[in-house]
Amino acid sequence: MLITKSLKRALKDRDDIGFYITLLKEYCFFLFNTRLRFNPVPENEFGKFLKSHQDKYSISQLHNASVVNTLVKAKIFLLSSERNISISYKYLYYYFVAKYLADNLEEESVKATIDLMADRVYRDEYSNIILFLSHLSKSPFIVRKLIEKSKEIFANQDLLRLEEDVYFINNLQTSLPEKVLKFIEVEDARSEELKAADEYEEMEKEFESQSFSTDYDLNEDVSALDAIAMQTKALRMLNILGQITRKYWGELTGSDKITLAEETFRLGLRTLRFFFGLLDESKDFLVDHISHVVQKNFVKEPLNKSEIEAFSANFIFNLSSAYVFGILKRIVNAIGTEKLSDTFDAVKEKLPYNSVHLAVTGIKLDHYNSYPSTDIDKLEKDNKKNMLGFSTLQNFVIDYLYMYPVEIGRKQQICSKLNIKINEARLIAETSLARKA
Repeated sequence: MLITKSLKRALKDRDDIGFYITLLKEYCFFLFNTRLRFNPVPENEFGKFLKSHQDKYSISQLHNASVVNTLVKAKIFLLSSERNISISYKYLYYYFVAKYLADNLEEESVKATIDLMADRVYRDEYSNIILFLSHLSKSPFIVRKLIEKSKEIFANQDLLRLEEDVYFINNLQTSLPEKVLKFIEVEDARSEELKAADEYEEMEKEFESQSFSTDYDLNEDVSALDAIAMQTKALRMLNILGQITRKYWGELTGSDKITLAEETFRLGLRTLRFFFGLLDESKDFLVDHISHVVQKNFVKEPLNKSEIEAFSANFIFNLSSAYVFGILKRIVNAIGTEKLSDTFDAVKEKLPYNSVHLAVTGIKLDHYNSYPSTDIDKLEKDNKKNMLGFSTLQNFVIDYLYMYPVEIGRKQQICSKLNIKINEARLIAETSLARKA
């Protein structure tokens, strides 16, 4: 819509829009194939591309300067003082490459390109193109290919059930965790979440630029990716699968939706299992290392051995709790919508695990119209002796209370059930205001 609006404003004859859309998808795919990407291209080099485009589409009487000026006016091209041309926004490049692929899906070379990109979604460029492609086409080939590639990620890992498989983390905590609900205005909380999401995205991109060569291509070796790159790949694939399921909820068959949703959950839970495998192997080392750091750098008064070990154990538990919530929240954000409620019920039947029930309850908290009291009461009972599961439930509810307005009496009732303390000073002030009203 934005592209079409910009072109309409820049064109005298609106019948020319089709020409410019076709030109841009061909040009961006040329930039993709030549690995020029966002780099500036001399105007005369663009002229050579334009000439080949004219020949391919049998177009005559086309003036290079007129085409460039139109695209600059439409804010699709940037033209430097040195007469170099570049795409004005990265999303335009991603979109037009994806459009070229979507419009030429019958070609084997295009299918091969999609296959290679789907294996390399840890690259920001490829994951964004695939994401646009999934919105431009619901071709069975694309869906099958993404599911196939997803199943290869952490294929040797079991799913994290968040039950007996996290006993070694639960043993670090002797009692149910107590958490504090701070007083934050809903609008401020929403702004903070958007800001945090933007910062995390920038961190991911910075990590990618520092961890990998920027001179990459579709034949890059993926056989020996490190742990962080694999997790990046997993989370980006999870996001793509979830968004496809959510976007096409009314067009995909019930069985196709279940297949996509189930793999979205499975991929997240395999990623969690991988993390806890690493943590289990290095738990003793981590406790020793954290104890050493605490003793050496952060404590003025000397602590005895048991106090230091307790601090270390608490640190590892909180790290684990944050990671579990972060991955399950990724699933919630990717696939969450009440329109898939029947699909989520089917996934819970196929994967009747504590982790899946927690994630689906997170979806209900974020995307359903009513507070899921029954689900939360059951999870609270089921996780009384499961410290990590209970902590995850607390995190979902706290997140809900920050993001949505809840009457103070109801807020107190919810928090008392889940061992969540409300900031007392602000609670008194809020209660007084409620009474006055």
